[in-house]
Amino acid sequence: ANSPSARFLYGMVYDSARDVMVLFGGRNALGANNETWEFDGTTWSQVTTANSPPAREEMGMIYDSSLNRTIMFGGCNENTSQIFGDTWQYDGTDWIQLNPITSPTPRFRGVMEFDSDRSRSVYFGGYDGTTWLNDMHEFNFESMAWAPVSATGQIPSIRSCPSWCKEADSVFVFGGYDGVQRMNDFFECNLATYTWRQIPCAGTVPSPRYFHACAMYSNCMYTFG
Repeated sequence: ANSPSARFLYGMVYDSARDVMVLFGGRNALGANNETWEFDGTTWSQVTTANSPPAREEMGMIYDSSLNRTIMFGGCNENTSQIFGDTWQYDGTDWIQLNPITSPTPRFRGVMEFDSDRSRSVYFGGYDGTTWLNDMHEFNFESMAWAPVSATGQIPSIRSCPSWCKEADSVFVFGGYDGVQRMNDFFECNLATYTWRQIPCAGTVPSPRYFHACAMYSNCMYTFG
């Protein structure tokens, strides 16, 4: 195939060192898969690796620019009812499973971001198959350990599938789902202090939603879907 099959719930990041988009997994018509694809702006190429994470969807995935590595955590496979709590890295050639000293509980549908100022991967919320979550964890590659974050302030309520964007020292969270209702509240977390605050919204606030996307551009946050 010249491009990935139609799919959703995949992980995708931009590898700035190699100037390619990296896509992993997701769900297509046959179920969850563990394919790795790269897009260079013109052409899709499927990457065959010696090792690969098990097929999954709804994982957390970021690009760590300090290591020039893609880092992936968690996810699920709805075909097999598996929920993952493993951590992997991809260097453009192969996937390697990491063995952190400590890890968050297995989960999916959370959000993950890379804090370039402190070279940490940060994960928020999600769903463990029973409970919706609002805890935060950070991954330190040097110590090879995940650690829970003791956040303060106006912490968002439990949720999965919010949108989550980083700008300067902060991440911004909009919406999500808590098992009962969709939300359209808006929060900022300062990653230097792990302090949350809820941001009052003016104007025409987007309707409650989840499974949507967002991006930061020119000091504005855009959300879609």
